[in-house]
Amino acid sequence: QEGETVIIYKYRGIPGQFRNDGTLEPADRSLAIAGRDFLVQPMVRRLSDPLFEEDLQGVEGRVFFVKLRQLVFEGRGLRVSEEPGSIIDPNVPGQDFAQSPETYPEAVIAFEAEYYSLPTTTFAYLSGAFDPNNFTRPIFSRNLVVRR
Repeated sequence: QEGETVIIYKYRGIPGQFRNDGTLEPADRSLAIAGRDFLVQPMVRRLSDPLFEEDLQGVEGRVFFVKLRQLVFEGRGLRVSEEPGSIIDPNVPGQDFAQSPETYPEAVIAFEAEYYSLPTTTFAYLSGAFDPNNFTRPIFSRNLVVRR
């Protein structure tokens, strides 16, 4: 879904200054001494999260986004689902459980995460021209599982 892209980054946060979600307020890039003036905090947010734009002022290093696709059983192995953004029965694909997760039949959801590096970290690009579908060569991918 548009705006639901998962973004991974690190940013400089001001020690002791917390926002409503428990994360640190972003620090100005002019603050110089790590550990005293700022702390580098790892972060995962959706592109649509309004705090992401605030965090960009203190970004430290590269920014990545992730494409997630569920792994479903096929024969004796697993295959990547063709349906991004949906959660289906891994044994009998068909029903989408994204809207009713309490009826999902398994204890875990297995998925493939593909990691891509963003060419720029300007919010104008990320809120305008950025299209995850234009990225086809991930830096790396991992199979992961999350307990529901």
